[in-house]
Amino acid sequence: MTSYVIKSRHLRASAPGVIRWCLDFPQPDAKVSLEQLQQGLRFQGWLLQQPLLSAQMYVRQGDSLHYCDLNVKRADVVEKVLRQNPVAHNQLQCGFSCKLPAQTSELIVGFMLGSTAYDFVELRIESSMKVLHGTAPWLFLDNDTNQSVAQFTGELSLDKPTLQSWHDYVSALSSLSGCDNVVLLLAPTKEMVYPEYYPHRRAGKPPVQQLLEFLPAQAPVLYPAAELAQAEQRSFRYTDTHWTHHAAMTVTVLLAQRLGLAVSEVEAQFAADEYVERSVCGDLGNKLFPPQAASEMLLSNVNYKQYLRYDNGLPNFGRVMLFENSKALTAQHCLIFGASSAYSMLNYLVRLYGKVSIVHSAGNVDPEVVSALSPDCIICQTNERFIVRAPVADYSLAEVMQGKLSDMALAERSTLLQRSADCNAGHFQAYFHLLLSRATF
Repeated sequence: MTSYVIKSRHLRASAPGVIRWCLDFPQPDAKVSLEQLQQGLRFQGWLLQQPLLSAQMYVRQGDSLHYCDLNVKRADVVEKVLRQNPVAHNQLQCGFSCKLPAQTSELIVGFMLGSTAYDFVELRIESSMKVLHGTAPWLFLDNDTNQSVAQFTGELSLDKPTLQSWHDYVSALSSLSGCDNVVLLLAPTKEMVYPEYYPHRRAGKPPVQQLLEFLPAQAPVLYPAAELAQAEQRSFRYTDTHWTHHAAMTVTVLLAQRLGLAVSEVEAQFAADEYVERSVCGDLGNKLFPPQAASEMLLSNVNYKQYLRYDNGLPNFGRVMLFENSKALTAQHCLIFGASSAYSMLNYLVRLYGKVSIVHSAGNVDPEVVSALSPDCIICQTNERFIVRAPVADYSLAEVMQGKLSDMALAERSTLLQRSADCNAGHFQAYFHLLLSRATF
């Protein structure tokens, strides 16, 4: 869930006749949720003045102005600030308190003194994760741990140990026991596909270019930035870091070709697909306040979840899902060690392969899983912005599961294990359930 921080800036210290004032809430740097913002922020504080004038606190949001009377008795203020007896004091009722839904990211708190309005505090609602505004309506990721901006501009380079780690990883993919049909998919960042909408300019060689030039020419790597840039349909969502459904289909076709399927037969599977226009926020739009939505074309006639046979229920890393489709193009089993970009591809992959297993690992490969499942092909998918750290080919899915389960409450863990057991039918489901069960010890 997206969290927000309230930043405050004093616009003035005082005004004619004001002795002291205070805005108790919202407090500076207070963390709030979207639900709290929508249900209402608490505005609470007090105002002492001499001489006494008619006074009201106000909150201005764009063209909207809301007034709040000084209708709260604050004996504590009279006693501690004025150092006077609050009983029957003429400024006892100096406090205010009201609850208002936030409508804009910028709010002004002030006081109406007599007939004159004075702005005192500017409040800004900011996400804990920054968002870059490109050419409208394009949004891009900012200040992430992978330094996306520095990667794009070429200010960040891969050092020799990192490049060597990538070389070792790719070499290991070529020698996996039980499967020699492997492709490493580097999902491009949207700024590499659409640099013309990005607020920064590229000056040096980005890390992904370094990596592609360093790896052997025969390395099984697919980096489809050029194909996505030239695609007829827009390849990335305006308010999200992920590609569109059309792009997921394009990349699936490219992958299937690399994995030995006939392009004409693959494209025929998707020829009758239907898309509907929907307004969606996305992972970037949800970081803004108010959340920013944009119109996107979403696949409407197929949902990969209809083929779901097993889901261990873990969040993100360590999650495992299995899909089966008896009417797929081929009965082959495709194993994916993927990240978030692989999920939208499932809508297309489940129609190509009779069995699709996905392990959320961002390209990290567990050789024991490969050996146990003996898949016909493997897709290792990670995101371009992650390449500052190479994946590994000796990943332990069981250890990741164990870490996730150990962080859960007993009741939650028991429920998850029971759900896993309920869909424990068939060889692959039994294997994944066994992994999950062992991880609890």
